[in-house]
Amino acid sequence: MAATLTPRRAAFVRALLTEPDTKSAASAAGVSYATARRWLRSDDVLAALREAEYETLAHTKRAMLRLSLRGVDVLEEIMSDGANSASARVRAVDVLHSRLVALTEVLDLSERVAALESYL
Repeated sequence: MAATLTPRRAAFVRALLTEPDTKSAASAAGVSYATARRWLRSDDVLAALREAEYETLAHTKRAMLRLSLRGVDVLEEIMSDGANSASARVRAVDVLHSRLVALTEVLDLSERVAALESYL
C-alpha cells in the first residue's frame, strides 16, 4: 500500500476491501463517516485503494488458476466415466469447449493489444 498514507488512512483502505460499505469501513478504521467520505476524494487514498484492489484481484486470479486445473480434471473424469449419463458427459464436453474458446479469445486479444501497444 502507498507509503504516504497515515496509519488510519491505511486502515481505512484495508477496511474498504473487507467491509460491506463505506460506513462500515469507516467504523472499522475508527474514523467518522464524514472523514471517510472526505478521504475518498483524496488522491492518496484513491491511489492506495486502486493498488490494494489490484493486489487483491491478482491474488484472486492466482487462486482461481490453481482451482481451474482441478476443475479441468473433474470435467475429464465426468467425460471419461461411462457410468455417468450421456447428458452429463456431453455437458462436461460443452463446458470444456466453451471455456477453451473464451480463453483462447482472451489470450488472442491480449497478444494483439500488446502488439499494438509496442507500436505506440
